Amino acid sequence: MSFTRSQSGIRNTSLFFGVDRTVYVEGTGVDQRFWQSVFSVFYKGPLSFHFKSIGPRSAVMSYVEKIAKSEAANTIAIMDSDYEGLKFSKFDIPNIIYTFGYSFENDLFSIKQAIKISSQLSNGVGIKKFRSIVRSLNTALNELPQLAVLDFCAQFNDNYFLEKNGNTCKLDIKNNAHGVICKKSIASARANAIARKVLFSSRPSKAMRDKMLIKPRYLWIYGHLWRAVFSKCVADGLRKTSSVTINPDGIENLAINNIRDSNGSVFTRRQIEAYKMMLTNLI
Repeated sequence: MSFTRSQSGIRNTSLFFGVDRTVYVEGTGVDQRFWQSVFSVFYKGPLSFHFKSIGPRSAVMSYVEKIAKSEAANTIAIMDSDYEGLKFSKFDIPNIIYTFGYSFENDLFSIKQAIKISSQLSNGVGIKKFRSIVRSLNTALNELPQLAVLDFCAQFNDNYFLEKNGNTCKLDIKNNAHGVICKKSIASARANAIARKVLFSSRPSKAMRDKMLIKPRYLWIYGHLWRAVFSKCVADGLRKTSSVTINPDGIENLAINNIRDSNGSVFTRRQIEAYKMMLTNLI
């Protein structure tokens, strides 16, 4: 049943589900589970919620625009920040929530998560055994943010430096077939982008560039690309150190479960502060 055709219909959606607010989430059920976990840990108010993942950004934007115009009572919209988080073009309005980094994958997957997941799947053998996993992630993070800067430049001209569906700069972002991080990936990506006639006539300001390269350096990497790299580094490390086999979906599920199990401690301090502020401002 759809209630999205009128203001009264949107308002009555929450009544239909017996909650105070309906939360529309960009993405799939995984995005929804992530945000349900974030709310369960950091929201301390009296409101109750029904979460609904509704697919692409364009679908969520229809609710965002209505909330901005005060035409969507009892409604919350959640979107990935994408590069809006760098361009300072996000809505600063209660009930419109953004990811802290580029997407929920950037918020979810961190060095803390890599260590915690590795420990969980290796019977807690200690952090020393996971140094190779942390090292491989840090190696990737020396290179990937530079690709994000180039992608940001291309998007000024409505192009994409990083191809979004398939091989990305010698890195395959498909969930079932990860490529290997290549030292020449930036040069290879440039050549591929030139072949696709991607324009680079603009560049981000120094402030934006510094923000993209600030630690933690995974915040502004294209989300699916960071998921693929994180999953590969963790899975390869576990297979080599502990003879444990796990696929990307398994890693993702563990990471989401760890949000509640750790009471949010898998996030950085700045993330936690941002989540608390957004959720405190809900009306």
